[in-house]
Amino acid sequence: MDPADRFYDAINRKDMKALADVVHPDFEMIVPQKPARGFIGKKQEVDNIVSLCESHPDLVMTVLRKVVDGNEIWAESHLTAPNLEMMAVVIWTVDPETDTLKAGRYYSEPVQRDAADINSFMKSINER
Repeated sequence: MDPADRFYDAINRKDMKALADVVHPDFEMIVPQKPARGFIGKKQEVDNIVSLCESHPDLVMTVLRKVVDGNEIWAESHLTAPNLEMMAVVIWTVDPETDTLKAGRYYSEPVQRDAADINSFMKSINER
């Protein structure tokens, strides 16, 4: 398994040691659409996942698509739990020396089944 597979597998098994083992000590999370949510540090990433798993013990992370290109892994995932559904795309950077996740560019949103249709959405952003 590559580091992304190990990361998602650790989440699904709620194995926080395995999760910590796959995250590089100098891990950086980049959230381009919400820069204030970015951070640097393995501890923060592990703490985030621990909190998510404790708050939603029945969560399941399913990888829908994944592409490996050199030291990058692009993954689309679907997270489900009671009262929580999210979709995410993460572009992982793998440190080849340690075979760990060195960085992630994270694009995620809660699923909103009752969200406005495309015409209403376009109108709302065009009126800004």
